Amino acid sequence: QPVLQLTEEEVARVSPCRQPPPPQAQLACWVGGAESEAFWAQNRLMLDAWGPQHVPVCESVAQANHFSVLDALVQPQSGLHQCVSKWLWA
Repeated sequence: QPVLQLTEEEVARVSPCRQPPPPQAQLACWVGGAESEAFWAQNRLMLDAWGPQHVPVCESVAQANHFSVLDALVQPQSGLHQCVSKWLWA
């Protein structure tokens, strides 16, 4: 924030957790298991803001970080792959 110097209004406008959830949408939030507490907090923030009816999945990918977490998308045994596949083919 000191670098960007956004106003509260700007933060509210660009932050998804400060917007109402889309009425019929659901969001899956994933974080790398090897991430810092700040990444875990961000992941949980969407669940806390929108509630479990809009964020039914708030999970982690073991031993992953923000560079490697998406590697799980191509691993059929991973929870991330299974979650995305379920939603794509629902």
